[in-house]
Amino acid sequence: MKNYVRISFAVFVSLFFNFCAYAGTPLQDLQQQLNAFHGMRADFQQALFTDKRTPPHRSSGKMAILRPGKFRWETHKPNEQILIADGNLLWIYDVDLEQATKQKVDTTDSNSPALFLSGNVSDIPKRFTVKKADIANGIGFQLAAKSADDMFQTISIIFKADKLSKMVVDTRIGQRSEFVFTQVEINPRFSNTVFHFKAPAGVDVLTN
Repeated sequence: MKNYVRISFAVFVSLFFNFCAYAGTPLQDLQQQLNAFHGMRADFQQALFTDKRTPPHRSSGKMAILRPGKFRWETHKPNEQILIADGNLLWIYDVDLEQATKQKVDTTDSNSPALFLSGNVSDIPKRFTVKKADIANGIGFQLAAKSADDMFQTISIIFKADKLSKMVVDTRIGQRSEFVFTQVEINPRFSNTVFHFKAPAGVDVLTN
């Protein structure tokens, strides 16, 4: 289950690192929304739907993003887990298991979350078509994958009052993740330790 959450979150991060806009297209409006800030902090709630018969897996916590290439994603419930990208390495720390995994961000794997963390702008128009969506009291975008083999088949993102409000991700294996963001702060000041990870004493460190 944790792997599903990680993949879905990677889609969220991609929207901050990877989109490029071209004049006269909805991408230009999306870029304007994203360029309004370089950092963000918020609380989140996530619902992961694996099939229509099973209740969603729900999680919540706090997140922080600093472009380019840095984020901190802390899941507090139901299991405590911390993901940190420092611009070079991605750390996944499972608090209950006392285990941390580090991996290099690999931009060559087209279906990996690492692609979305890399800031590789040129791949976005190759993979997705983007349309505007009618949203009450806000602005929305809908992204559709051009290939049926792409991990992320559709992405919907909603801004309200120029702040990220909600994102919905559908994958090719039939899973849907819905993210709702509250207490959103734009361009906050971050300490030097926010995007840095040091394994606590007694924690096993693995390398992928």
